[in-house]
Amino acid sequence: MIYKNAIHIWTIKLNTTYSNGDLEILNAQEKDKVFQFKTKKLQNDYVVSHAAVRKILASYLQINPRELLLVSKINQKPYLDLKQNLLSLQFNLSHSCEFALLAVTLDSPIGIDIEHIREVPQCLQLAKRFFSDKEHKYLSQCSSENQNLMFLKYWTAKEAFLKAKGLGITGYLHRHTFHFENDRVFIDKSLWQLTSLPIHPHYIATCAIENYATKQFSIFQYQNNKTCS
Repeated sequence: MIYKNAIHIWTIKLNTTYSNGDLEILNAQEKDKVFQFKTKKLQNDYVVSHAAVRKILASYLQINPRELLLVSKINQKPYLDLKQNLLSLQFNLSHSCEFALLAVTLDSPIGIDIEHIREVPQCLQLAKRFFSDKEHKYLSQCSSENQNLMFLKYWTAKEAFLKAKGLGITGYLHRHTFHFENDRVFIDKSLWQLTSLPIHPHYIATCAIENYATKQFSIFQYQNNKTCS
């Protein structure tokens, strides 16, 4: 069960092999997409994460995961069919390497992004191209050991924000300036607030929701064949 003031974050481990049951609960469009991926790893990650999304959301709505109606438009995040979504659930999925994250809340648009901490070649050049001038200036003043990490923090914050708004990253990354205070991320001239999530020491994750001052985070570990309570 989820309450109005709650944000549920589900961590989904992708280093498990999907079952026939996982594949069968996907709809025809999802099944077609599975085999568009060129590697077994990407196919497996897609099935495991999307089967988990169906099982988790269906458990909130108390319906069969196969019956879940997910509507998807080109280049936009999927959403639940309004006739079926009596709780006004809002959700978003992100994945990187061994983890996927599913963020769920009521009423408010939500976005989430996770990135594995890694070396990003030419991160300053990328920031100059895609980030605001203030963000690029801040990164250029960071020590070399912190520069890469801060780039990834900016990137996850921006992706989470744009996903919550239903926008693609192309042409929008530079339009807002982000700044960090402990685990909170703020956006200039915006009511949106973001929170960094302690998922794993080797990953950075950020959740975005509009003006969620009263929302409370809970983090759950998804286990296959089990649903939320």
